[in-house]
Amino acid sequence: MNKFLLALCTLAITFSTNASAVPASIFDISISESFDSSLTKLQENCQTKVRVLSNLPVRFPLAKHTEQHLVCDTVKHGGKAAIVIADGKVAHINTNNISESAVTGLSDKYAEYLAYQAHSNHLLWLNTNINSATLIGQDALHPNLFVWSNPHINNNQQSEVTLNTLLKFGASIDALMPIFEKHCQPLVIQDTKPWLLTKPNAQKQVNCFNFSAFGFPRKIEAVFGDNHLELAWILTASAEQTRVAQSLSNTYGKAIFENAQWQAYQNGEIYLRKDKPEVLAISKRLIPLIKEKYAITF
Repeated sequence: MNKFLLALCTLAITFSTNASAVPASIFDISISESFDSSLTKLQENCQTKVRVLSNLPVRFPLAKHTEQHLVCDTVKHGGKAAIVIADGKVAHINTNNISESAVTGLSDKYAEYLAYQAHSNHLLWLNTNINSATLIGQDALHPNLFVWSNPHINNNQQSEVTLNTLLKFGASIDALMPIFEKHCQPLVIQDTKPWLLTKPNAQKQVNCFNFSAFGFPRKIEAVFGDNHLELAWILTASAEQTRVAQSLSNTYGKAIFENAQWQAYQNGEIYLRKDKPEVLAISKRLIPLIKEKYAITF
């Protein structure tokens, strides 16, 4: 799986590390701020009473035990705002159509990725197409939570479908494109240097964002070798590792192999990765190659 910053470089993005010296915040609310402090500050900027919602079961990837949403339906100077409180601390702030004066941490130099401007070392994301501002922490970069928009202010709730709907191994990009276009938003296709164990002559990666899996919209990196789908990474977060493992067990049964790095399911076609929070799905012809490379036995 390509690391996030490597993916940015692959897309020829330029970014100045001399980001604004002012810490990023929205309504003066920062990542990791307490529930009480963030609620008070959001209420000061909201024309209506802030709604406090608790999600059960917990679904947000950065929440291990509790998940709450603070929702302002009408910001005083226009727009909407939603804050995710994960285990008692701010983990994600998503806003639409708010005044730029409510945002700190902007810089004249920024990265560009998809439809976003990334400020403050990729923690503050602006989408000028839809006039949104999203603030995340470092732990939200790997699961690409800057792309996720809070359904409490965006009306974008998705129905979950099975991974098998999307991941039809051996199929071509053209054959799968209607499925990708239906379930992925946004969708990016890129040529990559071949690294698959099948040693293809050419390799492409389809970056599918906001595919609903394991209870939450996620990024899937689907890798094609010589125009055949061979492998896919589903990006998760450390805080939800137990939930994801339980979901895999519910779907595929008890793990058939387990060590410090992997748990294997479904005859070796599905793996929970432990050293980095991800799920790996592979084609049948990759199974013996993966087993050999990572000393997996079953």
